[in-house]
Amino acid sequence: MAFNPFDFFIKYHSREFSARYRLVTLLIGAAVFLVVVPALIIYISHAANAYIVETDIYNRAKTGVAAAFIISGLAMVGWSALVLWNTGKGTPAPVAPTKKLVVSGPYGYCANPMELGLIFYCFGLGTYLDTFTTGVIASFLVLIIGSAYNRLVEEKELALRFGDEYREYAKKTGFLIPNIWK
Repeated sequence: MAFNPFDFFIKYHSREFSARYRLVTLLIGAAVFLVVVPALIIYISHAANAYIVETDIYNRAKTGVAAAFIISGLAMVGWSALVLWNTGKGTPAPVAPTKKLVVSGPYGYCANPMELGLIFYCFGLGTYLDTFTTGVIASFLVLIIGSAYNRLVEEKELALRFGDEYREYAKKTGFLIPNIWK
């Protein structure tokens, strides 16, 4: 019999996790996705930026623009994690997932607010640390990598765990673009 990773996810995710375990996974996940992954993405974006000619049209506003995106991105990531913790009794980390489908808070507006927040955060961070082009490349890399993971792994796993409830939610809720006129 072939190994099916989704069977493993379902079996693993049905376990109960202590608050301590969830907190540790949340802190490790935050370190990885707010420091390590953005650092790699900014590094790659900076290297790619060396091949692009750029005119710095917003030189005086660069810090303000970058700060606005960093703050709004972190706010979205924080709000999303808090709702997963309080409402879903889990974390964004696959090793300590939610016990129920979360459709409130930012998840009431789009299915992947955590990814949207990371796109904003990496755009702001890349812009602040280097240039506007680095910010654009960094946010594009997060969009591609995050969307691929969400489409290829997370959506399938959520459909297996929550069935029709998830499929109905996914039909009504935008993948990444928030529906603020609900």
